[in-house]
Amino acid sequence: MKNMLKKITNKQVKWFIFLGICVGCFYLYTLWPQPLTDNLEADELVLELIQEHAEYGGGIGSTTKWGYKFMNVDEDVEEELVAFTQGAVHLGTLLIFDDVDNNYVFIEEKGWNVVDIKEVVPLVENENMKLFYAPNHTGGTGYHAEIGYMWYVKNGKIVEAWSGILKEEEYFQHHVQFKIGAFTMNESTSELYYWLTSTQQSYSTQDIEERELQPAVTTSSVYDFNGGVFIQQNE
Repeated sequence: MKNMLKKITNKQVKWFIFLGICVGCFYLYTLWPQPLTDNLEADELVLELIQEHAEYGGGIGSTTKWGYKFMNVDEDVEEELVAFTQGAVHLGTLLIFDDVDNNYVFIEEKGWNVVDIKEVVPLVENENMKLFYAPNHTGGTGYHAEIGYMWYVKNGKIVEAWSGILKEEEYFQHHVQFKIGAFTMNESTSELYYWLTSTQQSYSTQDIEERELQPAVTTSSVYDFNGGVFIQQNE
């Protein structure tokens, strides 16, 4: 009986050791930057470029999320490499590389914590100009915001054509301020329409029923594109 118990105990110990090794390996695997596509060579190249040129976003760590797209973001016909990272809630970066003789040359970097890049309709004033949209997640202690950026590339530089609050939460003492924004573009006129709703909540206790919510105030603005940036009408 003792030998049997000893034998069972040894098997259990070995099993738990094996299980612990498997769990540990899986945990490390999930933390390590993972390939994003089936093209491992491209993934490795982009990762090297990010590590070499990124100054914002804290670099590539064990928990960093990162991605990239091949997009034509400037005046030529070749596709550029657009890479982005998310190192934490408010840390990230956007990098653009130009394709020069099958080699990617660094153009510029923005400290934007983005999850995706979307192309907006070409502007009427210049059908060759490509306008892009990127939401930037930023903030700090007691503050969180999502800022929308409209941008394009000209002469090897990222030009910020417009920016606006899409979501903002600010906590200070017994007050919480909320802002929600949205925008759309008129394709026929290249006008940008923007709405922003703001409200504030005051409280002195944790009792939700005793919190005072001020009436929401919504403002709207219209912006015209002047060939370089969006200018608010009647400002």
